[in-house]
Amino acid sequence: MKYLLITGSLFSVLLFGGCSSPESEAEDRAEEICDCVKELGIDRNINLFSIQSGSFMRDIDRSAGLKIQRDLLNILKKIDEDIDNLSKEEKKDYTKALMKAMIDTDCSDMALSKIPYDMLGLGIDIMEEQLDQQERYMEEYEEYYDEEGLPDDF
Repeated sequence: MKYLLITGSLFSVLLFGGCSSPESEAEDRAEEICDCVKELGIDRNINLFSIQSGSFMRDIDRSAGLKIQRDLLNILKKIDEDIDNLSKEEKKDYTKALMKAMIDTDCSDMALSKIPYDMLGLGIDIMEEQLDQQERYMEEYEEYYDEEGLPDDF
């Protein structure tokens, strides 16, 4: 009987104490941020080409208005309140929990599903080509650059 009482007490403390832990608060904030993103009209139907479209981005900007900005500001204030009385180490833990929680939201899943992984090689080739071009340019005009690759007058 004593064993059941102790086990039940520990379970209750963990269950109810966990509801207000920094980690659960971080999870709540991540969900609130995701809800703001969904309010903007960003959903699973979005694709890479619509993101690059000027009209799509203008529509998102118009729909955001001040309400979404105010909502995000209020979430940031809640985060500030969450970490206000925490030690430096606890703040780091909270931030890690927030980042992990944001990755676990629907919004992160939507974003990650839109990454064109099959085009990664093409992106790498373009980056390499641009880097080679930049190096050739710097070699051609090396008298204008210092050892770190910055313009002399920088």
